[in-house]
Amino acid sequence: MQDPDQLIDDIERDLADTVRNAQVMQAEMATVTARVSEDGVSVEVNHMGNLTHLDLTNSAREEPTLAARILRLVAEAQAKLPDAMRAGVPSAQGTATLDVIVDQTRAMFPEPEPDEYVRGGGPVRSDDEPDDDFYSRGGLFR
Repeated sequence: MQDPDQLIDDIERDLADTVRNAQVMQAEMATVTARVSEDGVSVEVNHMGNLTHLDLTNSAREEPTLAARILRLVAEAQAKLPDAMRAGVPSAQGTATLDVIVDQTRAMFPEPEPDEYVRGGGPVRSDDEPDDDFYSRGGLFR
């Protein structure tokens, strides 16, 4: 039978190792970023998905749809975080812990929908079509 004092010492040492490993992993995760650039707009997000860097060329600043493009690029950068997390946390490589972190990051930041995507299906309505076209044909109350 093992000495109780030795057992407690072993448990304390294992716990200290676990805490130390978690701190190393946390520090590595804090350095993970993802960056996307496109036609004069460059965005970078940190490990939490927050925008940390935005670069715009002068010509990009004049673009009428700049805000929407920035939001799309941020979503694309966020969607790269799971792979960046897998590569940027070497202390957890091959562990179930890293698999859980990557899965949770993927759930938080899924791949963005393509620009042509219309939620619920159906064709995209052009700007020259009236909003009430469905109702003008008696669609709801036929």
